[in-house]
Amino acid sequence: MTNSDSDSLAVDYIYWWPKPEPFIGLCGDEYSLVFIGIVKEINPPDKDTSSLYTSQKGRIEITEAVKTKELAKEKYNGQRCFLSDCFYGAGVEKGDQGYCILL
Repeated sequence: MTNSDSDSLAVDYIYWWPKPEPFIGLCGDEYSLVFIGIVKEINPPDKDTSSLYTSQKGRIEITEAVKTKELAKEKYNGQRCFLSDCFYGAGVEKGDQGYCILL
C-alpha cells in the first residue's frame, strides 16, 4: 500500500455507498466527514485465523469533501487519500466511485 502520511487520512471504519442515496438527509446522526472518492487500491483480505476480524486494506482517492467537521481521533486537513483496513465484505473494487461517510 503506497501513501504519504502527510497526505492520507487513516480511520478505523467508514460507510460506503455507490450513490448519494439513501444517506443524504435521511439519517439521524450528524456526520463528521462525507467525501466522494475513487477506490485506487484494494489488497487481498488478511486471512489471519487467530483474529475475530478479517482485515482488508484499501486506499481511496478523495475527489471532493462534501461535509467536514472535527473527527474524534483524526483531523481532516484536505488530505487527498483515505486509508483503512475495513474493506472486507464491502464489495468494492479498484476504480469504483462512491460516497464515504464517517459518523
